[in-house]
Amino acid sequence: NSGYASCDSNNANGCETNTNTSLSNCGACGTVCSPQNAAAATCTAGACGYTTCNSGYASCDSNNANGCETNKNTNVNHCGACGNACSTNHATPSCTAGVCGIASCEAGWADCDGLASNGCEVNVATSLSNCGTCGNTCSPQNAGAATCTAGACGYTTCNSGYASCDSNNANGCETNKNTNTSNCGSCGNVCSPQNAAAATCTAGACGYTTCNSGYASCDSNNVNGCEINLNTSTSNCGSCGTTCSPQNAGAATCSSGTCGYTTCNSGYASCDGNTANGCETNTNTSLSHCGTCGNTCSPQNAAAATCTAGSCGYTTCNSGYANCDSNNANGCETNKNTSTSNCGSCGNVCSPQNAAAATCTAGACGYTTCNSGYASCDSNNVNGCETNTNTSLSNCGSCGTVCTTPANGTAGCSSGTCGIASCNSGYGNCDANTANGCETNLNTTVAHCGACGITCSAPPNATAGCSGGVCGIGTCNSGWADCDGDPSNGCEVNLNTSTTHCGACGTTCSTPSNGSAVCSSGTCGLGSCNSGYGNCDANAANGCETNINTSVSNCGACGTVCSTPANGTASCSSGTCGIASCNSGFGNCDANTTNGCETNTMNSPNNCGACGNVCSPQNAGAATCTASTCGYTVCNSGYASCDGNTANGCEVNLSNNVNHCGTCGNACAGGQFCSSGTCF
Repeated sequence: NSGYASCDSNNANGCETNTNTSLSNCGACGTVCSPQNAAAATCTAGACGYTTCNSGYASCDSNNANGCETNKNTNVNHCGACGNACSTNHATPSCTAGVCGIASCEAGWADCDGLASNGCEVNVATSLSNCGTCGNTCSPQNAGAATCTAGACGYTTCNSGYASCDSNNANGCETNKNTNTSNCGSCGNVCSPQNAAAATCTAGACGYTTCNSGYASCDSNNVNGCEINLNTSTSNCGSCGTTCSPQNAGAATCSSGTCGYTTCNSGYASCDGNTANGCETNTNTSLSHCGTCGNTCSPQNAAAATCTAGSCGYTTCNSGYANCDSNNANGCETNKNTSTSNCGSCGNVCSPQNAAAATCTAGACGYTTCNSGYASCDSNNVNGCETNTNTSLSNCGSCGTVCTTPANGTAGCSSGTCGIASCNSGYGNCDANTANGCETNLNTTVAHCGACGITCSAPPNATAGCSGGVCGIGTCNSGWADCDGDPSNGCEVNLNTSTTHCGACGTTCSTPSNGSAVCSSGTCGLGSCNSGYGNCDANAANGCETNINTSVSNCGACGTVCSTPANGTASCSSGTCGIASCNSGFGNCDANTTNGCETNTMNSPNNCGACGNVCSPQNAGAATCTASTCGYTVCNSGYASCDGNTANGCEVNLSNNVNHCGTCGNACAGGQFCSSGTCF
């Protein structure tokens, strides 16, 4: 009939459901009425509805089916009541507890009247009364007209005599250029008149009150203050316009306001002690002040005194005398007939070598006697006893005795006796016999290597040798070599055992894979394997090639093969055999590797599909496991498996289930209940 339907799929009880009023099948089977945010659901004439909305909610879309869909406390389009939209004037609106507000303003706008209804009504980027922020009124001082640009107060032009010297437009033209001594006439012009008591700024021009003591303004310019020091100025000494100009002086001075000078001009001096008349004396020509004040010219052994260019002099020397100290002031101070320092002429010093005493007679040098070991072999008294007969090869012991050159050496004369002065490089007189000269080759002789008496000892693992006068290695012993080139430690390397010089210097044994190198009888080989590795192929070339921690063919040691476990695959871990994996349908459920994967998980009720998965179906007689899936034999009386899932057993009690009353799928009609497997 119209308004009814069979919603339980049971034709036996007909169209049991009234779709005009059923809250579970309103208008059609399965349509459940559940209006949101409403007090109670209704079904009228097959349409879902509700009684009243919950507090704070309303149906603003006129659709009863979805209930009270709108939250009036938070919805900005229906804030407090349906249709009450919050203002979006330059703002992001908000709705809190049903009252409109402002979440945030657009950049450059603000809510200055506190009214959410008109949004963010003020443009703070340009408003003179709300510039940058609400309530900030632009009123720059001493300026023509206020401005607000990008939220910052400013002005058009400064009033006459004023300027903005702090670079802050907000406070306008804060500086009076007519009176400000730090910004006088223009920004940054600081009044600092020199040597004045106090700076002033009048009508934009710098000035001062009074000059400091000893200073004056001689240029009538107030800006630079009292620029002249009357105590030191040679152009204004003591007062403006007084110029210092002392005679014959190099530079004028002014000290404590009195004129003077620094130095006299060349050739002049103040010899009267009066600075007022300058440098009155010419020291270039004055015989009383020649060169300096008070220096009177009076040369000895000379005809007449002179003063030229400030130096005392004379006209001519008396006979037998000379000016040998180049000092004209003391005249002709030297007697050339007797002076051994100036004998016959200035600078001719009598110094006969190797003689007892020098003499000067009538201007000629001589000596008294020769010193011991010296003689005059050239018959010239002027140079004295010029020959050392103790050392002279041509006059050894006496004039005319010549020493011959020894073998491999240089002749010498010592204490007047001929001998060997020195041996040629690489030779020595090791037998102390001058007759055969320097008989020994010090470069090659082991008994006299480098010097007489130095015998070379045999270095380690070698015979002694001498080369270039240095003890070293003759030959290395068999199996040994000098690989560092240092003969002091001999043949330091054993070529039979050294891994860095195996068989020959520089032959380094490469480190084998996973092992260490050895050198045996001069041949590189494999020493020992690193822990966990082995040379299982007995080939030293590839090193310890086998990881005995993981190899199932060499597990723990070469040749130890892991046997295949029952129903599984063998593994080797840390050198111990074990199970890598079980075959499909099997498991190692007793954790014992010796018996392999002993459990068939396809049919074991205690390990069904996986170890430890025990089949325990509810309300069933006996558990089963088939193809790794839990099941049961029969359901207990009054129970059945209505969901087709054997894993959870007989999940339905047919005695009281309204959807499966007495048998699976037998649903009781609306309002009925199930008791003892029968609907009532």
